[in-house]
Formats: sequence, structure tokens, C-alpha cells
Amino acid sequence: MALMDIRDAAGTLREIGRLLAPEGRLVFSISHPCFDIDMRSSWLVERQPYHESVARKVEGYRRERPVRIPWKISEHEMGYTTSYHRTLATYSRYLRDAGLAIVRLEEPMPKAELLRKSSQGRFIAEIPLHLVVEAAPWRDRSNRSRRAAPKR
Repeated sequence: MALMDIRDAAGTLREIGRLLAPEGRLVFSISHPCFDIDMRSSWLVERQPYHESVARKVEGYRRERPVRIPWKISEHEMGYTTSYHRTLATYSRYLRDAGLAIVRLEEPMPKAELLRKSSQGRFIAEIPLHLVVEAAPWRDRSNRSRRAAPKR
């Protein structure tokens, strides 16, 4: 849960790609770039007689930018961090440019306890707010086929 808070995420991933062993794996989690867009996403709850629907309102998905995120430290004190919204395609491109390929993508279901205790529990059971990515070094197919060829 840090990559979206790193200004130079592309450089960070390039360095990871450089240092990662050929059989290594990079696993990271981030705020879901499609549904948890800093201060530009929110829950939309419509209540009609005998029916309630929940959706995620998202604005400006394609507009990448830094944003100052407020955190409540105490009743009377706020703290702030900077987060960087990037699209899913941007993260994918950063990984590719770092020589890494996505081998698994998960939108984890929150634990039952969180679903029960959180006021947003029934919402986050339907719409994922986090994304987990597993990436591995990409090997050129021509290199793989040469390695696999029997020696004569």
C-alpha cells in the first residue's frame, strides 16, 4: 500500500525490475485505481421503497494527478499525505517498462469481521477498493526457446 504514494513509481518499478532475481516475484497492493480515486470517488446510495442500490461514483479516472489526502489523527488534529492517482494502464505500462509482466491480479474480498464492523462493509463487499498485483520478470521468447533447445 505504498506505490500510489510514491511520486516516481515508474523509477521505483524499474529499480525493482533491475534488482529482482530471474525467478523472483514482486507482489504489491494499492488503492484500486478504478474505484478508489482519491477525493474524486464516493459511494452513491439510492434508497427507494423496498429497495436499496449501492454504486461507486467516480470522476476524473483518466486525469492522473497528485492529491493531498487528509487523515484524522485525533479529534482536533489532521495530518496529510500526498497520493498519486494513476490509471490501471499506467501501472501496467510501468511494469512492462521495468521488464515485469503481470502474472496475477486480485481484487481481494475484505475479511468478514471488517464487513460486519465497518459502516461501508456492505458496499465494499460489492465494489473492490484495493488491488493486489503479482508481477515477474519478463523473458524474451527468443531467449526462452534457445535455452530450451537440446544441446547437440
